[in-house]
Amino acid sequence: ENTRWSQRSNLFSIPTDCPQREKGGWTGDIQIYARTAMLNENVTPFLTRWLRNMTCSQQKNGAIPNVIPLTGIYELLEKLNRIVYRNFEPVGEAGWGDAACIVPWSMYQLTGNIRILREQYDTMKKWCDYIINTAKKRRGKMKHPKEIDQYLWNTGHQYGEWLIPSQTVDGADQSAAKPVNTSAYCAPIFGWNSCRIMADTAALLGYTSDELYYDDIASRMKSAIQKGLIDDDGKMPLDFMGSYVLAIAFDLAPERKKKSIAGHLIRKIEENGDCLDTGFLTTPYLLDALCKIGRMDEAYKILLQTKCPSWLYEVKQGATTIWENYISYKEDGSPVMTSLNHYAFGCVDDWMFRKISGIDMAAPGFKEIVIAPEPDNAFTSVKRTYMSEYGEIAVRWSMDEGKFKLKVKIPCNTTAVVKMPDGRLYKVGSGMYQFE
Repeated sequence: ENTRWSQRSNLFSIPTDCPQREKGGWTGDIQIYARTAMLNENVTPFLTRWLRNMTCSQQKNGAIPNVIPLTGIYELLEKLNRIVYRNFEPVGEAGWGDAACIVPWSMYQLTGNIRILREQYDTMKKWCDYIINTAKKRRGKMKHPKEIDQYLWNTGHQYGEWLIPSQTVDGADQSAAKPVNTSAYCAPIFGWNSCRIMADTAALLGYTSDELYYDDIASRMKSAIQKGLIDDDGKMPLDFMGSYVLAIAFDLAPERKKKSIAGHLIRKIEENGDCLDTGFLTTPYLLDALCKIGRMDEAYKILLQTKCPSWLYEVKQGATTIWENYISYKEDGSPVMTSLNHYAFGCVDDWMFRKISGIDMAAPGFKEIVIAPEPDNAFTSVKRTYMSEYGEIAVRWSMDEGKFKLKVKIPCNTTAVVKMPDGRLYKVGSGMYQFE
C-alpha cells in the first residue's frame, strides 16, 4: 500500500521523483519502477507520452538528460557536470539515460506492445550509439588494456548505484564522489544491458543488420566485463553488495566464477546483519539474484527484515509511502535530508508479484502465463489480481496445517502452466481452477 500511495503521488503529468519538493521527471526513478507501475495500473498512455518527451529532449550526440523534460535548475546541473568532468558535449548517466531502452522494453514485456518499440526505436538506437562512442573515445580510470577498455562504458559523470545505505551521509551518496566509485561496475553493465535490449528489439522488428551489429557489440561488452571487472576469485572492482547482484542477475559471470561470486554476495549480506546494502540501480535485482543462486530463504529474510535499512523498517517508523533513502529517519527518530515519498524502492513489489503471488509470464503480454507461488512460513494466505491485455489474472492461495490450496483465474485466449510448491505441473487454458 505504501508503494501504491507513492505511485499515486508521483504519476502526475510526468513520472516525478517526489511530489512535494523537486517534482522532476528523473529518468533513473521511472527506469527502476516502470515494471511495478504497470503491474499496479494501466500506465501505457502515460509512459508513451513521456517517452515522446524523451525523444524531444535527446541531445544530438544521443545523450539522454537525467530529467525529462529538461528545465530550469536541472539544465544548469547538466552544464556543471560537463565542466567538472571535462565533457564538452552533452552527457548521459548509466541507469538514468538507460531509461531510453529499459522503459519501452518493459512496456513491451508486460503488454506485448510492439508499437512502443517502433516509436522509440531511433531514440533507443541513438542512446546505444552514445554509449558505444563514449566507451571507445574516453579511457576509464582503472587503466584496462585498450582492447578491453573500449568496450567498457566507464567515464564521465555518473551517479553510480545511488543511495547505498552504508555509503549515505545526510541524504547524499558519498561513494559517487570517490575517484573509482560504483559507476565502475554500474556503467559498463547498464551499457551492455541497453545494447542487448537494442539487439533484441531490432530482431523483433526485423532490422537484421542492426540486430547483428548490436548483438556483436553486446557480446564484446560482456567479454570486457568478464575480463576487466571480475577477478579470478570472483571479486568485483569494489567489494559492494550491488556489484555481485548485477553480475548474478544479468548472468555475466563466467561459469567457473559463479560459485565464488554467489559466495561474495552472501558474505556481504551476512556482514550487513542480513540487511540489504544496495542503491537505486541494484535494488531491483537483489532478491532475484538471491533466487538465482538458490537462496530464496535469504531473499525472504531481507524482504521481511525490520532492522534499518529495510522496507519494513520504514513501516515500523510510521511510513505510509516509500522513502527515497532507507534511512530517511534514523532509529532515534531524527530526520535525514531526503524525501519521504519516492516510488523507486517500491520496485520490490514486482518481485512480490512474481514470487509470492506467483504470477509471471512465459511470453510478452502474458499471452502465456506461469503461476508458480513460492510460499514462505511468514504468509498463511495471499491474494493478487492483475488486469492483463487479455483480461484478469487472479491468484489466491492459502497454507493451513501443511496443506497448500490454490485458486487461479486465467483469461481468454491465453494458456498457463501452474506449478505447485511440491513441483507438480498442470497445463491449463482459460478458466478458473483449484489445486491442492
